[in-house]
Amino acid sequence: MAWSSSCFLAEELQGSYGSSGIVFTALVAMSGMERECIRDHILEGHEWARKCGKPMDGTGVR
Repeated sequence: MAWSSSCFLAEELQGSYGSSGIVFTALVAMSGMERECIRDHILEGHEWARKCGKPMDGTGVR
């Protein structure tokens, strides 16, 4: 999977964490990055569909 520069964690994590807290924090950060990447890909797909004149209201979906 290719990651764009917008998909990396931009904020510094602050606080004191034990080993379980670090794992949880890493998972939260990764899920946020994944959510942002999915959103970017969806928006790119919408833009592509508009350029191609494809309906986005679900009428063309079977």
